[in-house]
Amino acid sequence: MGKFPRSHRFVLGERIETAMLTVLMLLVEVAYTSEKLPLLQRANLELEELRF
Repeated sequence: MGKFPRSHRFVLGERIETAMLTVLMLLVEVAYTSEKLPLLQRANLELEELRF
């Protein structure tokens, strides 16, 4: 990340943090619902977007 300008690093870090919190909230929701598959698919999509 050292090659990115400081402002871009801040935005990138904030996006990563937001996406990870979304994944965490989805996983908590999965623990309390019987319809797990749609929530797990959404969490997986969030993780896939972070990878690229």
